[in-house]
Amino acid sequence: MIGRSLRALALPCYLASVAPAHSKDISCGQEPSSSSTSITEADKRSLLLKADMLSELAGTDELARQIDATRQEIYQGRGKAAAANDAYLAYFLCLAVKRDASIPEADKAAAVQGYADSVLRTNSLRSSAVQDCDSFASSPDDLTRPAGTPGIPFDQIETERAEAACRLAVGEQTSPRLQYELARALEAGHKSVTEAAHLYRLAADEGFAPAQSNLGLLYENGAGVDQSYQEAVRFYRLASDQGFAPAQFRLALLVEQGHGVEHSDAEIVRLLRLASDQGFTPAQGALGLMYEQGRGVAQSDAEALRLYRLAADKGSTAAREHLDALIASGRGSSP
Repeated sequence: MIGRSLRALALPCYLASVAPAHSKDISCGQEPSSSSTSITEADKRSLLLKADMLSELAGTDELARQIDATRQEIYQGRGKAAAANDAYLAYFLCLAVKRDASIPEADKAAAVQGYADSVLRTNSLRSSAVQDCDSFASSPDDLTRPAGTPGIPFDQIETERAEAACRLAVGEQTSPRLQYELARALEAGHKSVTEAAHLYRLAADEGFAPAQSNLGLLYENGAGVDQSYQEAVRFYRLASDQGFAPAQFRLALLVEQGHGVEHSDAEIVRLLRLASDQGFTPAQGALGLMYEQGRGVAQSDAEALRLYRLAADKGSTAAREHLDALIASGRGSSP
């Protein structure tokens, strides 16, 4: 075994020595391309050693488990180069078993097929993990969530299930949406707001509006990051400019308070109207108040009543209270 392992230390010699003898029915194909990834010669040597170790297990029940474990290690630790590492490991394992005359032909074929079976298993698992992450942690406000996925309100996230699924999904697929969903799960579970902020930032840097909005809220509250109204305004604006209603609403509140941005009733109304027109319930109620008070718009009890009713009918307690109070004052009519 030691002698067989040492051969992998000399990559060029090892590849040059590969012979098809005793393996007429096994094709390892062409060497994978590493031109578009960060895989290095050192990576290849490491993968050769792993392939050599796996080839030692050809014909045993342990092989499948070790293939799965080795591939899981690859995908957890190599980021964007993981797929290239996976392809090279499959190639090197094929070469290793093909070269070894001591391995029965049936076991050689089984080893190569075992790697292919592992790929099928983990591809299925990744697909399942992504689906579970979306199901357990997507936001109802995220319009990019998959069709048929309703989204989970923040306070209803089953944090342990969501975190487990989203960690697996993020480990297998680089996606701003999945990073955002993992951050939601972490933040909802009060586990690591700092990690959540990091994940939101990764997704925000990719221009993902829901993450920009949530990162803005962390800056506003000083959770997981140093408190900064200026940074909150910056991230809210980035998301607002993409039409993300929650960010438009949060930015309107900061404008109302004069935090990090100059107060302007006209700007408040503009932002609330943008969000309200998308059916965002808090913005509808807040815009109703602007109409009731005549701030930034011409005063209109009728428009205030209309907006309050829209929000109240969707469960807004505050909008219902304002609606009832306006009706009780004699300035509006009951439904």
